[in-house]
Amino acid sequence: MPSPPLARPGGVLAVSPAQGAAESGRPPGLPPPPARLRPRRSIPGRAGRADSRAERPPREHQPGSARRSCPRPPAAAAALGAGRRGRCRRRLRAVPPRPPSRMSPEYFLRSLLLIILATFSANASNWLYLAKLSSVGSISEEETCEKLKGLIQRQVQMCKRNLEVMDSVRRGAQLAIEECQYQFRNRRWNCSTLDTLPVFGKVVTQGTREAAFVYAISSAGVAFAVTRACSSGELDKCGCDRTVQGGSPQGFQWSGCSDNIAYGVAFSQSFVDIRERSKGASSNRALMNLHNNEAGRKAILNNMRVECKCHGVSGSCEFKTCWKAMPPFRKVGNILKEKFDGATEVEQSEIGSTKVLVPKNSQFKPHTDEDLVYLDSSPDFCDHDLKNGVLGTSGRQCNKTSKAIDGCELMCCGRGFHTDEVEVVERCSCKFHWCCSVKCKPCHRVVEIHTCR
Repeated sequence: MPSPPLARPGGVLAVSPAQGAAESGRPPGLPPPPARLRPRRSIPGRAGRADSRAERPPREHQPGSARRSCPRPPAAAAALGAGRRGRCRRRLRAVPPRPPSRMSPEYFLRSLLLIILATFSANASNWLYLAKLSSVGSISEEETCEKLKGLIQRQVQMCKRNLEVMDSVRRGAQLAIEECQYQFRNRRWNCSTLDTLPVFGKVVTQGTREAAFVYAISSAGVAFAVTRACSSGELDKCGCDRTVQGGSPQGFQWSGCSDNIAYGVAFSQSFVDIRERSKGASSNRALMNLHNNEAGRKAILNNMRVECKCHGVSGSCEFKTCWKAMPPFRKVGNILKEKFDGATEVEQSEIGSTKVLVPKNSQFKPHTDEDLVYLDSSPDFCDHDLKNGVLGTSGRQCNKTSKAIDGCELMCCGRGFHTDEVEVVERCSCKFHWCCSVKCKPCHRVVEIHTCR
């Protein structure tokens, strides 16, 4: 007969080894399994938790682990059971790298680079670099927009949404550069281009008269080229201006294909002005650029002309149809060149909460939307100065008899000039022969060429 279980103090029953083996189904004679330690439910303090973890092997610290290892023997761990173990379980936090000191060379170079990038991105028409692209190539894929130099991110997005218009933008940039070089061919600064960004060098990064003209002629070039593409049917997004219809007080009928200047101006505003508006139009240079951009477009809008075609028997003009057309771009360049000569020097002022540009000299009358404005005085452009993007006038041809800016005295800045005799071959004594050729004789003559020292 099995012996009854023995009672222990605390209400826990004790059994003999044989009886325990019989009840658990384990053969007698085998050692009992190790007892499983459980925390005391009656004591919710940290001592119980320390006792329950005393038999666990210490956790080794691995790289990137969030906890610090506390490799102590079980006896030491049990001895610490009644104390605080918060220090052994302190979490390791990732310490960020310390920024460079404001006095360190690294901080100085980084700040200088940011200033240079901000200056060139905000104050220069870098998109004019599109004129350097080959005229054979075409911007027909979105991946091409990512590779175009001089465009900010928002202009790249516009390029992807308007792929068919980008060839017109490139032609507008070429028109602007060619017209600038024609208008300034006899001046010290002759719109010479570089293979760098910006195309005109650092001259356009300053708030001078020259920068004002570049911004005006470039925005006008984009508006002109896009409008011409609309009228010729190259673009699906636009066409002729159909709002000009009906009869006129002058007695002719509006018909034909009027130039859609509204679309060209709107696209020029979106593409060209986006560089200034992305930085905020609060700075004086941004206000200057936006004003001159609009002045360039006004030179086209305010000089639209009426072209007509007569209809009638034997070429009579009994009935006449007319349409609106843009002026030649050479006329636009002439207008902006006159605005360049009469440009107004301005400074920033506040009217209420709005920042505006006002004449720096209060005796001058306020400028209009069609006038060009500038902030800084222009350099003399006499000496070679690559730091400021000035090529100088050494080697430039001049007119010995002229007293204007193209004369040798002003063009050469008082340094003097060289005179060389060159033989020139020209066509002369041309005659028309039936049919159908023109034959000329070569004529030789000696001319003098004057170049600045």
